[in-house]
Amino acid sequence: MSGRGPEPRALSGRRTRLLAAGALAPLLATALAGCSGSTPAAGSDPPSASPSTRTADARPEGRWTLVAWTVKRSDLTVEQRMARTILGVLTPGCASGPCDLTMAPGGNNGTFREAEAPVAEGSTPATAPIDLAWDGKAYSGQSPERKSSCLTKEGTSVPDGYVQVSRFSLTFVPPSGATPARLHGTIVHTAKGTPASRAKGCTDFVETEAVGGVPTGSLPVTTPLSGSYDASMTTTAAKPKSVASIGSVLWLGTMSTSGTGSNQTITGLTKQPGPITSSPAGWASTPPVSPNDCRAVSGSTVPKGADAQETFEALHAVALTGDAKPIFAGTWKDRLNPNAAGLKGTCSLTAYEGRLLLVPEGAGP
Repeated sequence: MSGRGPEPRALSGRRTRLLAAGALAPLLATALAGCSGSTPAAGSDPPSASPSTRTADARPEGRWTLVAWTVKRSDLTVEQRMARTILGVLTPGCASGPCDLTMAPGGNNGTFREAEAPVAEGSTPATAPIDLAWDGKAYSGQSPERKSSCLTKEGTSVPDGYVQVSRFSLTFVPPSGATPARLHGTIVHTAKGTPASRAKGCTDFVETEAVGGVPTGSLPVTTPLSGSYDASMTTTAAKPKSVASIGSVLWLGTMSTSGTGSNQTITGLTKQPGPITSSPAGWASTPPVSPNDCRAVSGSTVPKGADAQETFEALHAVALTGDAKPIFAGTWKDRLNPNAAGLKGTCSLTAYEGRLLLVPEGAGP
């Protein structure tokens, strides 16, 4: 699979929906790319200044957080709507009003990536700024060509298996009342396999992501969750390591909330509703333990051989969809502890942890 960030990613030729905690499997190896903004000259306004002072009503400017999620792919029926975060610094090329702008990396270690989303093995993070031209209605531009990894249908990673480019088309919406300024649109990725990778099963494809974003930090941490979400996670830890590579994206299916205020709950992978509580970092929940199947050393399934426990931490709004619905990020953990039946069946502890993204279910550009 390819990296993700402003750069495109190459998905596996086969996708496995992850319907239960015991069935979690690596799906996408992604390498989100990004860079931190440069230091401004003395006396100039820093691109990283707060959004309230740097983002005018007429154009995007300063630090922005974008979230992109899969909506279409040329060679697959898209069911898993994996998401990723892009951190950028937007600098217009004129003193005022809408005009061409540059999106420089604004993330971790000179990339467009969050620190919480590590780079997948076999992909090179993008670090080059992207020029976006203003045509009087929208901003558009293309990322530089880059190489990324491919994941074959057999699950084999092919480093530098794809040559990829990404085409951006973004519309700016000024702030309105309590709703901050936002960007929405699409990123179209074109991935072409190298002769060597094609021989191993890497096929060419075109993928479209919807994207939505706001000035970084412009959404209150108290923004409430509501309804159903497409859930995906960038893996930061896994045990055993064979169940998910660091940086891979896992499709977690649909997660939903119900109730309001102090009575609100969230239902995740274990299908057990858990009360949502607030903290300075956002929303949290630890749903009740739930019986779950586990996999024995032989590869066979032991029905209800493990006790599954998932945890949500620091869920907070980071972006908005095209119709201004909040997108949430946070930490998600899942542990499958073998019970007596599981231990008898030679199951062992399985655990996952990563950066969770919750995009309103079915959201488009």
